Amino acid sequence: MAAPRSGGLASLWLALHRPETFGAALVVSPSVWWDDRFVLRDAVAASPSRLSRLWVDMGGQEGGQAVTLARELTDVLRRRGWSGDMLRFVEDPQGRHDEGQLGPPGAGDARLPVRQRAQRASIAPQ
Repeated sequence: MAAPRSGGLASLWLALHRPETFGAALVVSPSVWWDDRFVLRDAVAASPSRLSRLWVDMGGQEGGQAVTLARELTDVLRRRGWSGDMLRFVEDPQGRHDEGQLGPPGAGDARLPVRQRAQRASIAPQ
């Protein structure tokens, strides 16, 4: 499962709550701020039957709060047991939150080729 913004939250939710179906998720530019940071509370409260592989991807130019919250999300996930090749956090210092960076394949997304390789490798770092 892969999606940007609020879709990134949906990808993460599916990985946390349906890991038997969604064994890997690309959590791209997640809107962690949404609903008073629901995703952080949910990541703490969830009890997945197994851990899905997660790739969290955030652009450094997406805003200070967005980057800080993405880092906080990955910290929460690490405290919950995700480590090693089960969790990858990528922060692209030049990454922006716009269609050119987050759009569909072929839209000029500078980070997309890395994410596509990760998805083909089941999110495992190379």
